[in-house]
Amino acid sequence: MEVLVEATGLHQYRGVRHVLKGVDLTIHRGEIVGLIGQNGSGKSTLIQVISGLLRPALGRIEFAGEFYRPESIEAARAAGVSVIEQDFETPSGQTVAEAMYRNTFLAGRPHEELLEPARAVMERTQFEVDLDALTETFDPAEQAIVEVLRVLAEEAQLVVFDEASSMLHEIDIVQLHAAARRLRDQGCAVLYVAHRLEEVVAISDRVAVMRQGAVVSVVNSREATIDGLAQAMLERPIGSLAGRERPPAGDVRLSVQGLSVGNRLAEVDLDVRVGEVLGVVGLRESGAHELVEAIAGVRPSASAGVTFDGEQLGSLHDARDRIGYLPANAVQSDEKISTLLAKGANGESELARLRHAVGVAHRLELSTSDIQGPLTSLSGGDAQKVSVAEIMTSGADVIVLNHPTRGVDVGVKDRVHGLIRDLVDTGTSVVFFASNVEELLATSDRVAVVHGGRVVAVLDPSDVNEDIVMDYAAYGELQVTQARGA
Repeated sequence: MEVLVEATGLHQYRGVRHVLKGVDLTIHRGEIVGLIGQNGSGKSTLIQVISGLLRPALGRIEFAGEFYRPESIEAARAAGVSVIEQDFETPSGQTVAEAMYRNTFLAGRPHEELLEPARAVMERTQFEVDLDALTETFDPAEQAIVEVLRVLAEEAQLVVFDEASSMLHEIDIVQLHAAARRLRDQGCAVLYVAHRLEEVVAISDRVAVMRQGAVVSVVNSREATIDGLAQAMLERPIGSLAGRERPPAGDVRLSVQGLSVGNRLAEVDLDVRVGEVLGVVGLRESGAHELVEAIAGVRPSASAGVTFDGEQLGSLHDARDRIGYLPANAVQSDEKISTLLAKGANGESELARLRHAVGVAHRLELSTSDIQGPLTSLSGGDAQKVSVAEIMTSGADVIVLNHPTRGVDVGVKDRVHGLIRDLVDTGTSVVFFASNVEELLATSDRVAVVHGGRVVAVLDPSDVNEDIVMDYAAYGELQVTQARGA
């Protein structure tokens, strides 16, 4: 295949920190290269260099055989490099056709003038999108398709998917992968960045592994293994809740009967047991999100009955003091890292609390030289580890985690799983909400599947697979004929 991008010896700095340390990477036309690495490995900086946001301090990039050193994102786009960001959001007030051409010389033209070229672009993809529709009326998966049409309208030769799947559900990711493959089949090169190793292997032709500012391995996806990629990223094996011995079912800690949330959730009965991880999964608009927030007491709800350790309560709101909650995309604060990590050492001296915080930071493998610094000084992955550790030392009997591992690398995910493992071993109950079915099956003792505002199944992970869970989530009933091992 023809080489499109040839990066050689790229170096870059963030202040005094040496972020890229001689990166070499080759990308061919008509292939998808997956890019993986821990938070802080240099992936984001490499993407910023390729996309024109940063210039390398040293090194050289050739693009289509020519020296490539764009001075801006616009210059990179003009050269043929387009990026679909992690938090992509199509502009409100624009039709699909207008959004497709918003970064081109046709931007600002009347909608009617854009329809013909937009249709020509869409016909190349086999997607069927209403070009007259306003983009804000689309769900995230449909907006992702619009972004793919945008990069085609920009005549991109290299398309970077920068964690574009992190906010999507499993079914939506399938559409995103189909879009990436269509780009590849039309001769585009695709650099696909994601934290889920299974996803990267599934979509990529080759996988490049970054560690400590360099590409340390490039593997053919057909020969790649998840364990091998994780080992290359971390230089250590990863643990798993899947390997822990599942305890016998404990007593019911929290029981809810007839739970309703507006018109989104109706007459749900659910128990959370002592020392268990109860996974919750559901597609968008299923009511799963509302269920989790209602359990945490942060969303108004009505119920026929709530009991906590056998005590009858008036509502879930009355149990809030005994339930800890970590919301999705928890906002970083300026509070000191040491203060957050020392919350599990109440009553000790200041020095003892600091030592406790240092010990937790060491266990979490935080990349910081200033534990007295603010949480905002940490990378996103490290800040997430601190947020999870803080809520888990709150002393709550039930901990509700809303997508605690979304958008973090396998190393951070491994540490979060370790925290959960320690927590349930002490008898704490954990409600774990995530869209990654594989992770839920690995971490949970039971999985509650929500469809159409109801819990349609509570499954034992040892008896089912991802297909079975997705059948219940998508259809409310089992469509496949056999469970795992049948």
